[in-house]
Amino acid sequence: MPISSISIGTSAGASSSDTLKAALAEFISMLTFIFAGEGVGMAFGKPLHLLVILIP
Repeated sequence: MPISSISIGTSAGASSSDTLKAALAEFISMLTFIFAGEGVGMAFGKPLHLLVILIP
């Protein structure tokens, strides 16, 4: 898709309440998935011998 065919929109559309709600929802979901993904990565990145010692 050429850059010249991308629709930017208007300034009224950028400041509408629906657009701001959608941007806030996108930001919150991005943070949620980043923290969840990082937590999983940290959990599975630990050495397994530590888990064997902690869980009898």
